Amino acid sequence: MAPLNLSLLILLAVTFSCRTIGGNVIDTFNLNSLRDDTIPLAANDSWRAQALADIETHRKSDLYISVTDALGRAVPDAQVRFEMKRQVFNFGTALLLPDSSKSSSTISTPFENDHKWPQWQTSQSNTDSNHRVTWTNEVIAWAAQRNIKVRGHAMLWGSWRWSPSNIPRDPPGLRSAIANHVQDIGSRHSGRLIEWDVLNEPYSENDYTNLLGREAMLDWFRAARSADPNAKLYLNDYPNPSDSTFINFDADVLRFLVQNGAPAVYRDLVFNQWWSDVTGTTDAVGHFTSRVFQGHYDIHVTKGNKTKIVETTLSHGQSVQSLNIVFD
Repeated sequence: MAPLNLSLLILLAVTFSCRTIGGNVIDTFNLNSLRDDTIPLAANDSWRAQALADIETHRKSDLYISVTDALGRAVPDAQVRFEMKRQVFNFGTALLLPDSSKSSSTISTPFENDHKWPQWQTSQSNTDSNHRVTWTNEVIAWAAQRNIKVRGHAMLWGSWRWSPSNIPRDPPGLRSAIANHVQDIGSRHSGRLIEWDVLNEPYSENDYTNLLGREAMLDWFRAARSADPNAKLYLNDYPNPSDSTFINFDADVLRFLVQNGAPAVYRDLVFNQWWSDVTGTTDAVGHFTSRVFQGHYDIHVTKGNKTKIVETTLSHGQSVQSLNIVFD
């Protein structure tokens, strides 16, 4: 099998809060994007050129239009705009829930923390002041109503300090506890989440693998696939692009998982906003083209005081989209 090619990208930080007060969800959004010029990385970092090349290859497509009139004649000098409406790539961030027994400024994060093993265990009673499974389910339903795709984070965080206090520390007991937990949390969310972080930060949080061996990771991913058959499965970590030991460790773990049949392992970190809003003018034969990020678009064509808008989608893996727009 060919070596696994990993390109490291830097996470774009966005705050997205969904608040509940007294158990009722209200729409509250706080969107703050991190500008590229605030990322503390040198412009000549060696990974950057390859990352940008991979983005250009795998996350963009050529969008080509030909504008004609009702008689099939070219419409030159028409003003064109490719306006992106939604990404094909699923960007994401945490949805935040406040503890309804405290002030609205006190919040917990159900997809940042409430799916982690200790909090998930605590939430089952629905009496805890910070973590309740009913709140988590409420936010999943809230998101579904608004076409917001939900990611589970994280089934396993493999160190004792991030585990339930009663977790067994002998190999047979730990294997059994992990299998039961993955089956429980995965099956109870089956069909409701688009993806799961099955394993979180294996480079630094490695008590489980130190005790059970890294072969146990294969069992965890297979159990996750069995519990939630349609969710994408991820290994989540935070390598520093300048730390070759960290990067090589994650690359080796991913290679091991893929080569040994772990189902659908992904590792997606986002460097910058992938968005296209392109304007231009048709040429003498009515053509205009641009390379844009894959997603859903409104194509605006304006000539004089008349505008026509056509919807189109560039899907992942689609290299070219050609449209003939009749301007009548």
